[in-house]
Amino acid sequence: MTSLKRQKKTWWHHSNKTKRKLSKIAKNLSPEKRRKISEAHVKGKKHPMYGKKLSDAEKNFISIRTKEAMKNPLIREKISKSQKGKRKKPFSEETKRKMSERQKGDRGYWYGKKMSLEHRKKISFGIKNNLPKTAFKKGRKVSKEEIMRTSIRNKGKKFSKEHIEKLCVAAKKRW
Repeated sequence: MTSLKRQKKTWWHHSNKTKRKLSKIAKNLSPEKRRKISEAHVKGKKHPMYGKKLSDAEKNFISIRTKEAMKNPLIREKISKSQKGKRKKPFSEETKRKMSERQKGDRGYWYGKKMSLEHRKKISFGIKNNLPKTAFKKGRKVSKEEIMRTSIRNKGKKFSKEHIEKLCVAAKKRW
C-alpha cells in the first residue's frame, strides 16, 4: 500500500498554496473564459490515463479511501451541499418507458421472490392502522402510543371532492 501512496503524488496534485491561488483566479473568470478552458481540457488520446487501466490493488485502494471518506460527516455534508439546488432534467417519456421495460419480467427486483408471512402481516397491519412508512423498517417496533397518535392525527380530515376523485383514480391504477 505504501507504494500506492507514493504514486498518488503526481502532476495533478497541487500544494495548498497553489490551490488557493487557482481558486482566486477561477473566481474572477468570465463564463466565456471558463467555457474555453473547459473545451481546452485534455481529453481523448492526449489524456495521460488514456488506454491505461487501474490495477486491482489501485482500485481497492481507491475503494477503501472513498469508503473511509464517506464515513466522515463533514465530507458527507460537503457533498450534500454541493448537490443541493442542482436541477436535474426530468426524464422524457421515452426514457421512462425504457426504464420501465428494463424492470419488467424476470429482470425486475421482486421477480421470483416472496415476502415472508411476517413481513406481509406487518404491511397489512400498517395499512389497516394507517401507520407512517417508517414503521415498516426491519427490526423497528411500533408502540401503541405511536399508533394512537397516528390515528388521532388522521381523524376528522376532510378531503375535497376533487381530491377524493384523484385518490380513487390512483387506487384503481394500482389494481
